[in-house]
Amino acid sequence: MIKIAGCIRNGFAVSSFIQERYPDSVISVITCGELWSNGVLRPAIEDLIGAGAILSQFDQSLLSPEAKIAVSAFRHAEHDIQMILMECSSGRELAEKGFPEDVSIASKLNVSHVVPVFHNGAYFQTFD
Repeated sequence: MIKIAGCIRNGFAVSSFIQERYPDSVISVITCGELWSNGVLRPAIEDLIGAGAILSQFDQSLLSPEAKIAVSAFRHAEHDIQMILMECSSGRELAEKGFPEDVSIASKLNVSHVVPVFHNGAYFQTFD
């Protein structure tokens, strides 16, 4: 099993990497989520949008209903990702803590061609 880190910034690179190197494989895309201040798990819209960016490059007829929902979220957001991320819980939280530029950086679609692959306990960079 191969583990790859994907997000909004490298979504298409991750898709290309998988399709070129593992064309007949079944894949799982797992969104992370995060914690509310009280320790309760909350969904992270930026993870859902990132998953959708990755999955949007695959044959849509082969996707599970869950994957199709992620693609729909991405398609809804792709033309204004920065605004959506600035308005979501995580974005507001980062901006309030003085890190609005982090939200801006995270919202840049497909600006990275790095595909981090997990191997022997660490991520290594590959380039699509």
